[in-house]
Amino acid sequence: MVLAGLAVIRATTTQQYQAAAALCLDNFATVPFPAVLHRPREIEKWSNLLFQRASGAEQHQLIVALDGDEDDSTLIGCVECGLLPPPPCRISFPPQPYVANLVVSPSARRSGVAKALVLKAEHLAHSWGYSELFCKVNRANIPARRLYDQLGFRPIFVQNLPSDWTNKQQSNIFMAKPLNASDMAPSSARDPGIRSSG
Repeated sequence: MVLAGLAVIRATTTQQYQAAAALCLDNFATVPFPAVLHRPREIEKWSNLLFQRASGAEQHQLIVALDGDEDDSTLIGCVECGLLPPPPCRISFPPQPYVANLVVSPSARRSGVAKALVLKAEHLAHSWGYSELFCKVNRANIPARRLYDQLGFRPIFVQNLPSDWTNKQQSNIFMAKPLNASDMAPSSARDPGIRSSG
């Protein structure tokens, strides 16, 4: 649990891509049973994908949360912040900054880590000169929608997707948040248990 300790939020190092990939794989992927047997290969795929995205564009970064400031600290969360195509309702806009693949280890949830990661992404997008930050959330992901709502993101577009193999209608909600200079106080000033570095 992170509550008693200090979570450190910072840009990732090369060594942390594998840990971030494992965290994403364990929390996002619906992995069929045979793929579970090949977990190291699946982690390597995710790791390469995260690294390629972060190293392939100047305005794309993987932000990590660690359970301490030592070299052997454990990765407890991560989020990507980078430029992606604009929401469908703003198709004539150039690429816009998004938060994506926000994930926190189950043992560190409900301790402010996700909030701190998103706030760091807001600072990053603002430092790139953008005045808005976007996210795309599956409509069924109520905890994520609640978090983004609490952080000031507002729905701007609902994208209905084709039915999946279970014949369930899926949809994504695009959300946006204005980035005001007055809101860009360091995240540590808002939450003393979270420290931002780098």
